[in-house]
Amino acid sequence: MATQEPFGTPPSRALSSSGIPVETLVTSFSALLLVVGGGLFSSKDLSSFSISRSSSSLTSISLLLIFYTKTYRVTWFIKAVESSETVYWGYKDLKSDRKQRIILNRVVEATYDYRFLLSRGYSYTQALDVVTRRYMLNSYEKLLLFRCVHSITYSYETLKKIVYVCPEVVKHNLLVIDFYNILLTVVALIGRRDVFLCDDCLVRDLRGSKLRAGERVFLTESYNILANTLQQLQFFKEIIVIGDKNVSHSLEDIQALTRVLSDRLREVRVSYILTSKPDATTIDFAKMENSVVASTDSVIIEKSHRILPLTTLVLNNMKIKPLLDFPQLLGLSCPECP
Repeated sequence: MATQEPFGTPPSRALSSSGIPVETLVTSFSALLLVVGGGLFSSKDLSSFSISRSSSSLTSISLLLIFYTKTYRVTWFIKAVESSETVYWGYKDLKSDRKQRIILNRVVEATYDYRFLLSRGYSYTQALDVVTRRYMLNSYEKLLLFRCVHSITYSYETLKKIVYVCPEVVKHNLLVIDFYNILLTVVALIGRRDVFLCDDCLVRDLRGSKLRAGERVFLTESYNILANTLQQLQFFKEIIVIGDKNVSHSLEDIQALTRVLSDRLREVRVSYILTSKPDATTIDFAKMENSVVASTDSVIIEKSHRILPLTTLVLNNMKIKPLLDFPQLLGLSCPECP
C-alpha cells in the first residue's frame, strides 16, 4: 500500500489526467497569472509564488488549486502569511535562525489540528505526537507548536488577563518581571533571532533558557529597551524583578537592569529578588490582587490575575514583525486600548 503524503501529493509528483506533470501545469498557470496580473505575481520555483509588498497591500491570501486525474483528485491548499519581506505561500520555507527550517504550509495545517486536539481534551504530549507524525514535523516545528499554540480555553483565558496598556485604564500598583524569561526574548529581538506572536498574543522565542555565546554584548541595549518601554507606561508604583540565582552572572545582570530602571523611572520603587525558585516566587506575587506579571511562562500565566504583554510591547516598539503571527492565522484579536 502506498504511503500517504502528510499534506497531499506534492505537485512535482502528481500527474494530470492527460499524463502531463502537474509541475508543468502549475508553471503554465503561473505564467498566465504573470500576463493577466501585469507582473503582480512571480514564480521563482515550483513550490512557491510570491506577491511583493510594493505591488499589493494584501497581508494574507488563500489560493485553492484543484487538479483532477482519472484515478484520484489532488487538492492543493496554499495558505499565505506575511513574512518580513514578501508574502509567501505554497511549499516555501520560512527563514530560521537554526539549521532546521519551518515549512509554512505544514505548520499551518498542524496548528489547526493541534489546537483542535487540545480543545478536545488531548494532553499536550498526545496532541503533539499525533500532529508530528501526521505532518512529519521536525524538532524545531514541534517546539514551535508546543511554545506558541494552546487550547482554545487557555488562549481566551489568557487574553482576558492581558491588561490594556493605557495609563488611563491600568491602575495597578505592582509590576512583577520574570527576569530571564523577558530578557532572553529581548536579546533574541536585538539579535534578529526567530520570534513568534503566539495565540495568546504574547511574543516568544524558541531559544533555551540561557544566554548564548556572544550575546552578553546585547544586555545593555536590552536594559535600555525595557526601560524605554516601561517609561512609556508609567502607571506602576513598584517594580520587582525576580531572577534565578543559579544562572551565571545573575546578580550582575539583575542589578544592572534595576539600576537602569531606577534611573529612568524615578517615581517608581524598583527592587529585585534572586532565588533558587524564581517561578514559585513569581507565582506568589502574581496571586496578589494589585499585581501585574510580565512573563510568557504558561505555568505562571495560569496562576496570574493579570498579564502585561511586555515582550509584545517591545516587539512593537522595535517595529519588528514576528516570523509567524498566530492570532492573525487563527482569526484572533489581541487586546488594545479602548
